[in-house]
Amino acid sequence: MNHPSPLGAQATPGCANASAGMGGALARKTGLSTAWYIGAVVLALLVPCLVLSGLFTHKLLQAERARLEADAVRLTAALAANLDRFVSSRFATLQALATSPALDAGDYARFEEQARAFTEAEGAHLILRDRTNRQRVNTRLPRGALLPTVQIAGDAALVATGLPYVSDLIVGPNTGAPLVLLRVPVIRDGETRYLLSLALSPAR
Repeated sequence: MNHPSPLGAQATPGCANASAGMGGALARKTGLSTAWYIGAVVLALLVPCLVLSGLFTHKLLQAERARLEADAVRLTAALAANLDRFVSSRFATLQALATSPALDAGDYARFEEQARAFTEAEGAHLILRDRTNRQRVNTRLPRGALLPTVQIAGDAALVATGLPYVSDLIVGPNTGAPLVLLRVPVIRDGETRYLLSLALSPAR
């Protein structure tokens, strides 16, 4: 009669434990592999979406920048056209005033009435100077005020060409305020007798 070996009986629980350990390790390995696979799939799906989103945002920003630049160009062109019309209309007014018969007679009081009527209507001041640079009319100052003698850069070019002239930004000699002068010569018998200026504030 055969009896089971005590050694074999003791080995059986050990094998069972080893098998259980290997099974647990395999399960853990399989779990990690599945998690890695799922993560890789998610990443593979997410990266193209992020790339496409970045490209779309870049294109959107480019389109918006192009629109803003086009708007700026249109606005600049519109402002330039408005400024050109404004300056042209003011020069036309100056040239009309320069034909005043009051200047033919040297009647500065009558011309001052015409100049102040313009200033009241338009809110811009007129200055009339003779060839010695003495101011004869200045609507910025009160009636009867002592008028100075002032030479302004560009006078020589204005007399030499006989053409309308726009000054650089200057400081007004009477007020100290920044001004831009639109100027025309007052010509009689081919000779420049006066210089007529319209003083504009840059704020306008």
